[in-house]
Amino acid sequence: MPLKTAEYEKAVVALGKALTLPEDDITRDASIRRFEFCVELAWKVSRKALGTDTTAPKQVIREMGQASLIDDVRLWLEAIDQRNLSSHTYYEGACTSGAALAPENARARSPAS
Repeated sequence: MPLKTAEYEKAVVALGKALTLPEDDITRDASIRRFEFCVELAWKVSRKALGTDTTAPKQVIREMGQASLIDDVRLWLEAIDQRNLSSHTYYEGACTSGAALAPENARARSPAS
């Protein structure tokens, strides 16, 4: 299925909605999952838009910066790290830090637009 910018934008809106809910274990976990989904869509949509052959998320993020699709490469690289950490661990501290990063990325401008 081809990835489109609209799918990324829809995911960011869903993350934003999750972040407005009162925080508890369920909404925290839902927000983190939505954050992970946003990060994945961001680099994959951008990869397609850039026409790059790389499958490495961090390399795509760097190329996004070089193409002026994003303003803060460091923030997006940190988002990739947080996404990797939160999706591969059940340590609550890692999940909390991922949730803390999510609001910054929810407001980031859409890549590949």
